[in-house]
Amino acid sequence: MIPVSILLVEDDPLILRVMRYVLEKNSYGVVTAGSQEEAVAAFERNPGVRLLVADVNLTAGSGIDLARALLERNPNLKIVLTSGWGNGVTEELGDSSVEHVFVAKPFTASQFFSAVREALSCEDPPSQWSRSANV
Repeated sequence: MIPVSILLVEDDPLILRVMRYVLEKNSYGVVTAGSQEEAVAAFERNPGVRLLVADVNLTAGSGIDLARALLERNPNLKIVLTSGWGNGVTEELGDSSVEHVFVAKPFTASQFFSAVREALSCEDPPSQWSRSANV
């Protein structure tokens, strides 16, 4: 069993499925959520999460607010934000110290995976991670 390493938060089911497929095909353990509330609960249940991938504009919540909340629980969490509104959306982060990688929609599988790898650039590959996550 692959440890949960990525929390994927997207409210569009089709985009969520494609993103999950790309990550799992590349040996990442993934837990998914469709809202900010679901994401917080999933994060609490899965202490092995190393990366949050979140849409900035969720139907129920904000990926930016979610990132801030989860960083309070784990300051080492890596962040990838996605949005169909372009790079300007990252200005919403203001002067905060939230480090993140941004990938604009629509993106290719390759562009998405590159953003994930960039965010995890200082991490070992998933095959080197502990298998202690609660999936």
